[in-house]
Amino acid sequence: MAHADAATTLRELETVRQKARGSLNASWLAFLIWGTIVLASAPFTQIGDGAAVGVYWMLATPLGLLITWRAYRSYELRIGLVDRNERLYAAIIATMVVAAFVLGAAGQGGMLSAVGPLIAIGVGLVALGVVKARDLLVAFAGDAMIVLGIVIAVADPDDPALLAALGQGAITILAGLIALERQRSSQRRSGPEPAKS
Repeated sequence: MAHADAATTLRELETVRQKARGSLNASWLAFLIWGTIVLASAPFTQIGDGAAVGVYWMLATPLGLLITWRAYRSYELRIGLVDRNERLYAAIIATMVVAAFVLGAAGQGGMLSAVGPLIAIGVGLVALGVVKARDLLVAFAGDAMIVLGIVIAVADPDDPALLAALGQGAITILAGLIALERQRSSQRRSGPEPAKS
């Protein structure tokens, strides 16, 4: 009888662990915030030689990071759970942002400025997807951005920066909506969210 009780307890613990991990996965929040920010950058790609979009990103990036961090912190406090891998995620995100800025600036308004940041963000999302409990949606969004960057570079359109902004924004928002629906479905199956304290 003790063996059966132990097996039942282990199954219940695994269910609680999976529910807690699912509650912490609020990638939809970051996707929707950044998708909006990326789409808002599109008009700036049409001003001048790329300097306007550079200024936009110098202002929008710290603001977006602050909004995302505050939203995640508020969400974690509301559900009463904190992700133990936050520092690793922060390191990947910082690397991704620095790489995007360096590639954007190095391109001096040319093709590298348009697709370099897109590919840097894509690689960062793939890394986050792998590290973050093998989150396939995050990894697929990153893959889609890498493919979009390569397609734009090969096609060499007249306005690669505009296409990159619109494509990245669309991918990001679509991933956010899918992640939000996935989380809602998971919560419907497993019961209500943990109560506020």
